[in-house]
Amino acid sequence: LCSWLAQAGGSLRRLNLAHNKIAAADARAIAEALATNTSLQDLDLGANPIEPDGVQSFCAAATANASLRKLGLSYVHVGAAGAVALGELLDSPACALVALDLDGCRLTSKGVTTIAAAIAGAEEGQRRGGRIAKLESLRLEDNAIDAGDGGPGACAALARALSVCRSLSSLFVGGNGLGSPEGADCITALAAGIATSAGLRVLDLGGNQLRPHGLRALLA
Repeated sequence: LCSWLAQAGGSLRRLNLAHNKIAAADARAIAEALATNTSLQDLDLGANPIEPDGVQSFCAAATANASLRKLGLSYVHVGAAGAVALGELLDSPACALVALDLDGCRLTSKGVTTIAAAIAGAEEGQRRGGRIAKLESLRLEDNAIDAGDGGPGACAALARALSVCRSLSSLFVGGNGLGSPEGADCITALAAGIATSAGLRVLDLGGNQLRPHGLRALLA
């Protein structure tokens, strides 16, 4: 498959490899094949045992690809190292991603902060370089954004990304406990970015136990 992708996959636009027991070494081989593939635009590697080191290897190799527009890693254990690698991929000059699916990736507030900061930083860097950032959709459902003391900081980082990234029109953060007593400050921090976003069109906050105080923060 990897050899075909690298040499003869010129007409393939979408490849779904979810739920296929793909491991770290396999993920890196796929990314290396993409270095010479200019046709594939949509790749789904969701629900595979790639693990953080595999995500790291994949992102390192994928920075050479300028055609991939959608990347699905839902229910892959990304970890802190994987979050850093994804941030570096998003900040890569060649990165053309418009959609990133990280649902159920066991991301903590630290990992979300890293990714959100990369989105905001890439936008600002591309503006200075005369280019326009393209990320339109970010899925972060069923993670652990509210876990620990970093929840508000993670939501503040997401708020900043919403504020500066004009192309980011869809944000999915359901199932993260943002309105729970432990995450009460999270929804307040996120609301600031929602209020100042110029491009947000779709917002999924389902399953966050918002309660009246969360709704008031959103509507303030």
